[in-house]
Amino acid sequence: MRLRPQSPRLPQSSPENPAKLRVDPKRYSRCFPRLRREALLIVAYVCFVLAALPFEPNLWPLLLAIAPLIGPLGKRAANVRRHFDQGDVNAAKVLDPKTGLVASFADLGTHAGAFFPTVRLLNYPLAEMTGRPFSSGDDLPAVSVYYGVPGGHKWDSFNPVPAACATSDDAEIERLRALVPEWQWMFLNEVLFRIPRPYRPGIYPVPIEPHDAG
Repeated sequence: MRLRPQSPRLPQSSPENPAKLRVDPKRYSRCFPRLRREALLIVAYVCFVLAALPFEPNLWPLLLAIAPLIGPLGKRAANVRRHFDQGDVNAAKVLDPKTGLVASFADLGTHAGAFFPTVRLLNYPLAEMTGRPFSSGDDLPAVSVYYGVPGGHKWDSFNPVPAACATSDDAEIERLRALVPEWQWMFLNEVLFRIPRPYRPGIYPVPIEPHDAG
């Protein structure tokens, strides 16, 4: 059976097994440069207005104009901290170091006995965020949060982010790697062969085969 990529956008939920990883803002901004650019533009704008106020007092309304943007930026930063503090630790693997394509695994089942294995493929600027080269097949622990309506038998989606996006502390990355069950690494390696090639970013529910249940 071929796997079809899906891209749902659903409400966020709180995972059960927290990673408790402290975020390094500089490291994270390398992985998500758009957030860094937005923050720098806001800071530059505020500094410009403050520097000009002694000469042009009528510019103070410009500070009020930027206020609506500061709140969402702060909320986004809080969500990032919560992601790495409360998110689940899952197995992930580099598929293409040139494009930064990473495959992450998660079981979207919400209770014991519900098994919904899913793989998500996403691109990350691996070399920029770590400063070192990666190879195809390199293992990476990822921290994920889940999306969906609480109370169901499965989550609808998940958002994995490599731990290397949040920290440069090798000891912390190894701590998270050790939290990933060995079967996840093995299962991820196996199910990658069931995803159609060429690999493309997306969410791929994994069809269960008889030997998977064992």
